[in-house]
Amino acid sequence: MQVLASHLGQAFWFATPENEWKVFQGYLPTWLTAHEKIALAGLYEDKTGFNLSEYIGYIKSWSPIILAWSGFLTVLVFVMFCLNVIIRKQWMDNEKLTYPVVRLPLELVGDAGSLSFLRNRMVIIGFAITAFINLLNGFAFIYPSIPSIPIKARDVSYLFASSSWSAVGWQPISFYPFAIGLGFLIPLDLSFSCWFFYIFYKILLVIGKVTGLATGVASFHPNEQMLGAYLAVLGVALWRCRRYLLSVFLSLFRSTQEDKDEPMRYRSAILGVIVGFSLLVAFSVKAGMSLWVALIFFALYFAISLSVTRLRAELGAPVHDLWSVGSTGPDTFITTVFGTRRFNPTTLSVLTLYYGFNRDYRGHAMPHQLESFKIAENLNLSMKRFVYATIIAAFFGSVSSLWAFLHSYYKTGFGGGFGWEGFSRLQRWFFYPSSPDYSSLGFLSFGAVFTIIMMIVRFRFIWFPFHPLGYALAPSWSMNLIWMPLFISWLIKLFALRYGGLKVLRRLNFLFLGLILGELIIGGFWTLIGIFLGIPTYAFWI
Repeated sequence: MQVLASHLGQAFWFATPENEWKVFQGYLPTWLTAHEKIALAGLYEDKTGFNLSEYIGYIKSWSPIILAWSGFLTVLVFVMFCLNVIIRKQWMDNEKLTYPVVRLPLELVGDAGSLSFLRNRMVIIGFAITAFINLLNGFAFIYPSIPSIPIKARDVSYLFASSSWSAVGWQPISFYPFAIGLGFLIPLDLSFSCWFFYIFYKILLVIGKVTGLATGVASFHPNEQMLGAYLAVLGVALWRCRRYLLSVFLSLFRSTQEDKDEPMRYRSAILGVIVGFSLLVAFSVKAGMSLWVALIFFALYFAISLSVTRLRAELGAPVHDLWSVGSTGPDTFITTVFGTRRFNPTTLSVLTLYYGFNRDYRGHAMPHQLESFKIAENLNLSMKRFVYATIIAAFFGSVSSLWAFLHSYYKTGFGGGFGWEGFSRLQRWFFYPSSPDYSSLGFLSFGAVFTIIMMIVRFRFIWFPFHPLGYALAPSWSMNLIWMPLFISWLIKLFALRYGGLKVLRRLNFLFLGLILGELIIGGFWTLIGIFLGIPTYAFWI
């Protein structure tokens, strides 16, 4: 929502003779963007407040835009919900995926209010460790004379100053306790593969520079390989449950009792996907996007959404940002593969607006929905009302968050934020049209094939130490920040299993759950202090 809000008025306020943004202003749909000078002046100029009449004027200008986007996002989230209903039973009951991310909330609420989890000695120890670190660092942030414990990411690329090793680039080292705790909950082979492939990827950069085969990160097309790996993981998962999916599809034509306990009937879920997908495509065509582009865009978007959901359900993947600096988002991937020459100006303009929910997938809604199904199942809760809760939350969440961002921007002035990224890219698309990039498509195919090969090897040889998701996650931007915590948690878990067995491992699980809980609670405490006192405070992440 923060990225989307920054795009709604950017092209009309920051257009100058130098950047020539006025060229594509006429291609942006007026019902989805703010173009009135009065509203934009209040948004981007530095000021301390505004009176009631101005506020009413802003409401009139922004209400149709906010309602249009909120309706669009509600349908988007509803389609995700319907897809989750379709695959829930297969991934939850038939394959019995582990859902590591829901472990902590289940421990907190799954003991019928007895608080046995919070009284666990190992939980208390873990909580105390991170509470102390975050309290000390919080006070050190406010009072610099107090010493702090350095756990946040610090760049050590200066250690690789030679010409060859400089190819490593940005190289942070961190010790985030919550990331260490999360890494301990995921399977051992995944945590190993994450940090191994990350280091291997860095070594490849050095080898490429030394041999002259690669001039930098872009030469390896890591984002394209990552997207190919994601899609391959999804493809294999769907192929393995093809009989189940066929039976779900046949429920369109026959009555069945297999879905009586689902959040909604399979027939309704399938029709929901079809109707919702059609509405999203119609919305895009109305905004100016070509029909064939809209069909490919949303097909790829929901494929990525399902991939991220599978990663979280099966392995509790620690990161899945898929930051679209390369070609990982549907918008950038389509223009890379087909070339911008193939698209009309309005299509490129709408793709730029869609950058608002495709810049990355760190906070994707779809995995959270499926994890809520898992929590409900474990607690024997009815899921029948989830569909109403999802629709209501999606709509009012979209309206309130967009309004909250705009309100703060009007109060303090706004410099454009992420809007610069989207419209600078659109500027390149307009003035430097490109042809299809077959090398990107080749690396995407390589990533998919390599992932499938690794998955086949894992199916045949149980001792195979490499998990294909480690390869998929290695180039991720966020992996730079947590590779060291994952290495630490992997090392501890390896020794615990080898020398202590399952009994020790189960006890340590509570210690690391305490690490996560302590950091989140004390980190939230500092955030609330900053809100109520109106001062900057310590943030435990980044």
